[in-house]
Amino acid sequence: MTFLSGAAFLALPLLPLIVLFYMLKLKRRREVVPSTLLWRRSVQDLMANAPFQKLRNNLLMWLQLLALAALILALARPMMDLLDSGGTTYVLLVDQSASMQATDAGEGSRLDDAREKARGVIERMTEDDAMIVLAFADRTQIVQTLTGDKGLLRAAVDSIQPRDTQADLEETMRILLGLTTQVNTDNSRVLKPNTKTVLISDGALGAADDLADVGKVEFLPVGTLADNAGITGIDVRESFNVDFEQQVFVSLDNASSEARDLEVELFAGARSLDVKRLPLEPGKNGSLVFTLPQGTAGEISAVLTNRDRLALDNTARAIVAPPRPLSILVVSTGNFFLENAFNVDPKVEVRRVTPIDYPNLREPFDLTVFDGNAPPTLGRGTFLFINATPPLPGFAAGDALENPPIVDWNRVHPLMRFVNMDRVLVGAAKRLELPRAAVPLVSGTDSDLIALWETDTQRVVVVGFDIFKSFWPVDVSFPIFVSNVIDYSRRAGGESSRSAYAAGSVIPVLAPPGVERCEVATPSGEKLALEFAGSETAFLTDTAKAGTYRVAFPDGTEREIAVNLASPLETNITPVEELSVAGRTITGGSGPLRANREVWHWLALLGFVVLGAEWAVYCRRSWL
Repeated sequence: MTFLSGAAFLALPLLPLIVLFYMLKLKRRREVVPSTLLWRRSVQDLMANAPFQKLRNNLLMWLQLLALAALILALARPMMDLLDSGGTTYVLLVDQSASMQATDAGEGSRLDDAREKARGVIERMTEDDAMIVLAFADRTQIVQTLTGDKGLLRAAVDSIQPRDTQADLEETMRILLGLTTQVNTDNSRVLKPNTKTVLISDGALGAADDLADVGKVEFLPVGTLADNAGITGIDVRESFNVDFEQQVFVSLDNASSEARDLEVELFAGARSLDVKRLPLEPGKNGSLVFTLPQGTAGEISAVLTNRDRLALDNTARAIVAPPRPLSILVVSTGNFFLENAFNVDPKVEVRRVTPIDYPNLREPFDLTVFDGNAPPTLGRGTFLFINATPPLPGFAAGDALENPPIVDWNRVHPLMRFVNMDRVLVGAAKRLELPRAAVPLVSGTDSDLIALWETDTQRVVVVGFDIFKSFWPVDVSFPIFVSNVIDYSRRAGGESSRSAYAAGSVIPVLAPPGVERCEVATPSGEKLALEFAGSETAFLTDTAKAGTYRVAFPDGTEREIAVNLASPLETNITPVEELSVAGRTITGGSGPLRANREVWHWLALLGFVVLGAEWAVYCRRSWL
């Protein structure tokens, strides 16, 4: 039981006041009578009302105490968890994430079962009830606004379709708090009266603790079986052993209760390339590595041939870019160490031009290096500035620094992998002023010496000192750093820096020069229009379906984007019967729904009934 108006309990001191009244001595007028034989009861009453004497059991006093207690409780507005009898506002939450596509004993999916349970909740509504219907996965959709029309509610539930995405409760919780709670004058939130949240899900919710602030939640579980394994990740990388050879890394999860021998077949289009097997214990994960034949390009797919309860995670796609040398442009008057460090990699093509000739170039490069100079403007691409300041907002070169010591460097960033700056001495540098979004890579006592700045269209690495005035070119860390820059440029270059995306991701789409719009064909056949509106990047946000998205530009060029489920949380389709939320357990059920209801009117009625009884007892004694 909870109380909405706890201030009413300030009236509790009135209860002992009533008792005090019964202990007070009554003032009586003295009269002389010939005998007390007929006045014994009056004498007894006189003794009972003497102050500080033992209180006699008095029915009127108990009736008055009971009536006052009932009225005080009524003013406190208590709420109790009772069987729903009407007048409730329901918030119906239906899980539409990827795991709800799993099939259990029957032919239908878990989402079909969830729709059936939702229709049952709607049928149990009374004429005074109302409901709002929400469907959630990676985002939350208001399927039906608040209404008591059961026909509209049933149609809304039937319209809920699955999304090939992971469940995320963050957005759902923000909406629920607004629907089910109200803000007090002290900015605290309390549950709205007669409000109930009904959650229908298989329990694959991730951070269910977010439900702790919602209040009253009724959980209706779906799902009975847990036999599933799936592909939870796919990536394409260049081989470290053979030039222009590419490898496919496939991650697998065994979410079933038994050990399984998983078989994965790799396809390029409809052509089978290879088949590999991986034994996995229950609850374990592992990976397989496939080597692509030379010249493989376009869409590839990894298919898990084992049959299980969820087909969605049995296929993962990726886009393979055709292998080609990385093109590097060095804008310099001559730097022996720099050019030799780039030429060590046989998979790159290096071209050097002077700063004077640079403005006349028109062809794009995967990486452009400015050695001691900077252009007036900078387009999109990947750039390395050495002893020069990029012409971008937030960048500036300050005063000169003599012999700045290196105190630390970022050991986890890919650009600094295996780079040890312990033995590097810098003779002269300039104080770097960087944008707030820049990432320091090497830091000195007075300034950062190397930093990275990234946007969707530009990646800029800045070395704020002259390498000729340092020992860096003769240290082993220098060619390692250059190799990391090459690898970073190779991954960041081209049309997309990733071979595959997770369903629900926001995917950047880069436009060719002069293009203002493009059309995207989704895996379900729907056509989407993307507008660039003067920008070089548009963002594809409707990626709820797994598959291949095809982007078509007006000039006839096309691009492919692979989208997969890629979620260990959704691959684990083990249903739950109860949710653990912030230390409390929400047990699933399917019986009559219960709701928080105010019971003050019953207490007020009790108080008035007792007062009536007290009046009747008093009058009866007076008449006698």
